[in-house]
Amino acid sequence: MKNSKPLRFGANGLPDVAMKGVIPTGTTVHGEVDFCGGLWVDGNVRGDLRGKEGETPVIVVNQQAFVKGHLLADHVVVYGTVSGNIEARETLFLGPSAKVKGGHVRYGELTISEGATLTGHLVCNKVAEVQVEQDEAAPRRVTKVRSTG
Repeated sequence: MKNSKPLRFGANGLPDVAMKGVIPTGTTVHGEVDFCGGLWVDGNVRGDLRGKEGETPVIVVNQQAFVKGHLLADHVVVYGTVSGNIEARETLFLGPSAKVKGGHVRYGELTISEGATLTGHLVCNKVAEVQVEQDEAAPRRVTKVRSTG
């Protein structure tokens, strides 16, 4: 997993990123969408949304939006409804109105706001770094294991 730019949120609770694409309210997209940068979804999508790796892609599914398909991006922010797999290479943020149903959900870091619902199979992409402390008298015996991730 690569390290992209961290996702920052503005005072309005929405990600502070430039959106290069918008699927507006009242619009329904059927099929696959490949994109660079940020994609803002207010409408309906019946298909997959895939952000180009290396471009720090961000998908925002707004409150009234509905996506039936797979989402793939570095950062995924959901306030609306998603039915399908989600792969957030870095961060997955579920706002209080988020509804995620079924499928596999992969993430680097996960934030679930109170009120959000999530059903599915969860898998964390991050490999936890583990530090092992050894007793000086018996250097081969492990006395403590502490996760730093």
